[in-house]
Amino acid sequence: MRRYAPARSWISRVVVVVVVVGTAAIAGCKEDRAGASPPGESSGEASTEGKLPRGRLSFEGGPTVKIEIARAPEETRLGLSYRESLCPLCGLYFIFPEERTQSFWMRRMQFPIDILWIGDGVVVGVSENLPPPAPGAKEEDLPAWRSPVPVRHVLEVPAGFAQTHRIHAGMKVRVTLGESGGGPPGP
Repeated sequence: MRRYAPARSWISRVVVVVVVVGTAAIAGCKEDRAGASPPGESSGEASTEGKLPRGRLSFEGGPTVKIEIARAPEETRLGLSYRESLCPLCGLYFIFPEERTQSFWMRRMQFPIDILWIGDGVVVGVSENLPPPAPGAKEEDLPAWRSPVPVRHVLEVPAGFAQTHRIHAGMKVRVTLGESGGGPPGP
């Protein structure tokens, strides 16, 4: 006479396997979230912080700003995305290959900024207190800010910089490139 395992035994084994596999999957998900890479890392994007050459930008009759310099397409595309802040006298200076109307958006920005549009060593426009996107905002809904005239150079600084230092169109600037050392400019 052949003996059959009771149905409870077979069902118990299946339940144990499902519970073990399910627990491992849930634990794996929790582990992935806790040890997740910073935003964008999984897509190959990361902050440019500490990776760009440095220099200084001086305003005639005004402050000198420690700058990081973005020129390569990937550097200019990322800009200040993923960064948490800038020191009060720090900025990101963009050098584009040709003079044209430049357009900027606040994709993946975490803090407000001022944008200074610079042409031929002179500030030609100032866009102040540009807010970061609201949480959950869709990229296609983000506004764009454009230079008032074609320019090759743009400076992003913390919001309030232009007002605090009375920066305005017509101010001359002088840029010193190639400051030695890596990493972001210090405070």
